Amino acid sequence: MSDYTFTRVSSDENAFADGEYTDELQKMEEKNGNYGRTISVEWLIVAPEDYKNRLKWENFNIGSDKPEIREKAKQSLNKFWSQMTEDEDGASFDFSKVLYKEAVLKIKNYMGKDGLIRPYVVHRTPTEKLENKFPVEVPQTPASTAAALNDELPF
Repeated sequence: MSDYTFTRVSSDENAFADGEYTDELQKMEEKNGNYGRTISVEWLIVAPEDYKNRLKWENFNIGSDKPEIREKAKQSLNKFWSQMTEDEDGASFDFSKVLYKEAVLKIKNYMGKDGLIRPYVVHRTPTEKLENKFPVEVPQTPASTAAALNDELPF
């Protein structure tokens, strides 16, 4: 591999534009690593075409040593689960419920403390919820809406 040299890619070139992306949840797993217990989510972008087949990750560091990070991660994970499922309070996290589910992700870029721009998922809407949001019913056969006028008064 001596004929290939490293070229640094800036984070700006990898950033997503602010907007909505149709994605499919490819993988959700629990990991124990250097930062404690983490729930990792991997999304595959389906649309728009310019971003198709790119990956977007979300990580919820629910086992952080720092209480403020741990609580924020738990709150974010609960928000994620509320948007992706219809589970009631107290239900356990069953990752198979959300695997391969398609959703529209709203992504927004924020400047980090280190000065780098990072894209964050700020909202998720499963596509099945979008399809049922505005059902349109079309009559299959024409029906008369006018009735004959009854102008006789009973005495």
